[in-house]
Amino acid sequence: MPSALRNLYFKSTAFAGIAKIFLAVSGVITIWQLNLIMSKDDFGAFMIVFSLYQIIAATLSTLFQSCILYHVPSDESTAKTDIPHPIARAGMGLSCVISAAIGILCFVGAPFLAGLFNKPDLSLWFAAMAGFIPAFTINMVLTSWHRALQNIDKLTLYNEILPSILRIAALASLGFITHSSHLFTWVGCAFIASYLIPFAALYIQTPLRPSLNWRVFSAWDVKYAAQSGFGQLVNKSTRNLVIVLSGALASTALTADFAIASRFGQLLLIPKNALVQLLTPRIRAHLKQNNRTALIDEYRTNQALMLCATLCGIIAFILFSKPVLAQFGDYGQQTYDILILLSIASLLRAAFGDAGGFIAMAGHAGWALITHTVSFVTLLIGFIYLVPEYQGIGAAYATNIAVLITMLSITTIIKKKNTYALIAWPEILTLILTTCTIIAFTHTNTSALIAASACAAICCAYIFIRIKSVLHFFSLIKNKVS
Repeated sequence: MPSALRNLYFKSTAFAGIAKIFLAVSGVITIWQLNLIMSKDDFGAFMIVFSLYQIIAATLSTLFQSCILYHVPSDESTAKTDIPHPIARAGMGLSCVISAAIGILCFVGAPFLAGLFNKPDLSLWFAAMAGFIPAFTINMVLTSWHRALQNIDKLTLYNEILPSILRIAALASLGFITHSSHLFTWVGCAFIASYLIPFAALYIQTPLRPSLNWRVFSAWDVKYAAQSGFGQLVNKSTRNLVIVLSGALASTALTADFAIASRFGQLLLIPKNALVQLLTPRIRAHLKQNNRTALIDEYRTNQALMLCATLCGIIAFILFSKPVLAQFGDYGQQTYDILILLSIASLLRAAFGDAGGFIAMAGHAGWALITHTVSFVTLLIGFIYLVPEYQGIGAAYATNIAVLITMLSITTIIKKKNTYALIAWPEILTLILTTCTIIAFTHTNTSALIAASACAAICCAYIFIRIKSVLHFFSLIKNKVS
């Protein structure tokens, strides 16, 4: 691998890794703060409302983001000037109006929404958090305009870092100034302000004057936006969807257990999320050049790193997560078992490598949408049948099954259309053995030390098989540091 590529991998992965770690850690801190100032049932109720509103806001903002990201960079008359593109202005104006209207409807219809979940106490949370929908949406649309203008620093700062810092600061103050009877109001204000303040600060620097001229959107734009919004719903909103489904089918306490476990489980995705930042566009480059050998070598190297890092994370979870979970409140063995079982989903994603990026870069967007839709339906069916009977454990299994179907579907499509095998026998064997170990551990009286030792042995065996790829990566880091 050329030295220039070494440096590119090191810089891109290091930067992405630091950003992902910051966001993951800040998310865990936020959850810890919420559990300090509210009961487990209140936290479960909050997570149901927050997850549903985030699905709505993310899907709505995607409708306008997709058009902005498509049109603005390709229009030379506005891309390199201070004149906002008409699509960007219309997206800003329409997103403000529509998101505000939805927020008002949610505020007024809070009792109705709570009734859908058969949980009347949710009404206060639905009303208090209604402003989150417009706050999140308009901030996403404004920062997506900067993304289209390639102002990535502003995108990261105002869409990710500042909201996280403001949430942590606001929740820290709530422990001193709130009373339990007004808790929902103050928490709602904290989350709404965490997006409104960055939006206001960025808007003052670079105003994007809103317009309500919907005619600038062609019929093709509307279709493209609808496809993007649906893709956001069935693909990227899964993390929030499982919490909403848990809230609809189980108690708020169980929802709190699953929410805590799923948020901790996101930590296992940090290595993969960091590596794919550069791997995904390089897959496209290799496919375009028909460089089969280089693509397979680079894919296998990254795949090995993802899987090894995830296995190490699972071992750490088995050994240390139980006492850590206890620091968040009344989260015991059930939360621990859900967390360990959910780690199988992260293991699946790592074992198959950047499957999602591969199918996108190979130009099979339609097939990708179909696979995610099938996974989405599988998740719904799994929750409906498994959660009422098996509670949090059933939710974990439903999530794992949906991820497995997604990965197998993508792998089959790539194998047939591009003749690439995304997963080889070392990854398959490692995946099967680790999954069996995790299931046996959570359903028997096996000690954590024995389970962790078994996973460590599996990891060592896998490293031995893929030793060349792993040592190759470490040599890159060594050369960079030296």
